[in-house]
Amino acid sequence: MRLTNTLEELKLKIEWNALKPLSLLLLVATIAACSTSSEKSESDKKPALAEVTAKTTNVQSNDLKGDTFSFPPPQDKGYPVRYRVRDGKITYQYKGIQNGVEEVYFTDYGMTEIKFTNTVRENPFKDEEEKISMITLMRDSFLYVVDRTTMNARRIDNRLLFEIAERSATLDLDDAARITYRRNQGEMRGIDTVSGVPCEKWFMPHQQQQEWRWNGMMIQTLVDLNRNYIKLTAVEIDTLSPLPDGIFELPKDVNVM
Repeated sequence: MRLTNTLEELKLKIEWNALKPLSLLLLVATIAACSTSSEKSESDKKPALAEVTAKTTNVQSNDLKGDTFSFPPPQDKGYPVRYRVRDGKITYQYKGIQNGVEEVYFTDYGMTEIKFTNTVRENPFKDEEEKISMITLMRDSFLYVVDRTTMNARRIDNRLLFEIAERSATLDLDDAARITYRRNQGEMRGIDTVSGVPCEKWFMPHQQQQEWRWNGMMIQTLVDLNRNYIKLTAVEIDTLSPLPDGIFELPKDVNVM
């Protein structure tokens, strides 16, 4: 099996290229949930969250949606929404075959988002690690994937996202994700608290993938690679602090291919 792509690329296709059947999106390796790894068999220590994180979960009971503990979807949007939170920053930590940090900034309910990924990945064919440094921008109907070592970028058509949104009567991509998962025999297995927020726990049997989602946002993903694993967890969730000016602009020296 070729392990030549990053989990970031896998997430792009799962989250942004419209939640297509996950079996078509396996690039790094098949995502799975069960592992004999000792790290996965032990409960990770609860990460420290920014103070604003606790505030975002302190909402009135009538703001919650059923047993999913989600904010209600915005009703004034004439186009899709991905998240049920308007603006924010999420910091993720990678563990397993890929280690490092990813910072994600989003606005307009997740329809504009930029990710800064800095990780190292084990190469099973070489006795060395590969360094991954990327910027990924979603804006309008396109994705821009920038290799920060060369500053070259690929532009990817993302209009399929809008087609998938039509699976939801409210153009809510969180609802569309649930529909897509169930079409592919995915199962929601209750509510778990991950990184301080109540998440829907999803299991996709074909890919053996577990995913924890809160308000449309992926808070944790666990991937079994048979002899290894990848775990991606949000260690900080900030939906109150102002976003940096110009954060959704690519550097001027980026060369879009």
